[in-house]
Amino acid sequence: MTQNKGRTTEKESKERKEREARVFSNVNPASLDTALGCKYGRLIELIRSSERTAIAFSGGVDSTFLLKAWKDSSDIPPLAVFVRSEIIPEREAREAEELRRVERAEEILHDRGFSQYRVRCHRDVARIEVPPGEMSRLLEPDVRDNVLQQLRDLGFAYVTVDLQGYRTGSLNETL
Repeated sequence: MTQNKGRTTEKESKERKEREARVFSNVNPASLDTALGCKYGRLIELIRSSERTAIAFSGGVDSTFLLKAWKDSSDIPPLAVFVRSEIIPEREAREAEELRRVERAEEILHDRGFSQYRVRCHRDVARIEVPPGEMSRLLEPDVRDNVLQQLRDLGFAYVTVDLQGYRTGSLNETL
């Protein structure tokens, strides 16, 4: 980027914003500082230029973030590999399995065409959040029955719909 006395031109700024808009299609770039934004952009470029890839999934923050970034930026599904070992604490193994179950549950909603969704896991309860305008579609008998059966197949004994609808940070509301 060319600089004029330490400042970028309006054209360069516009080009950078357009580039960021393409790269950050699933991330709000305003929430990232410049260095972090550049690193995330490079990660997305690497993902999009890769072919089939395996991700060693521990269930921790790093591998969960990488798996989510891959899922949001590539049409090629990664192979997420989780190995149970004596050196991996049982708690981490359970958390990884729970995260995978939530991911599968959200894929069910995605495959049914919902625009935004979240599945919150409360032990054996799946709490579904979709935008209020899409709740009636979720409750249509064929959709409801299909989603219910698939979530039960994932091991959820109970499936509920959050009447407040999809919103970010709902797990923190009671804190």
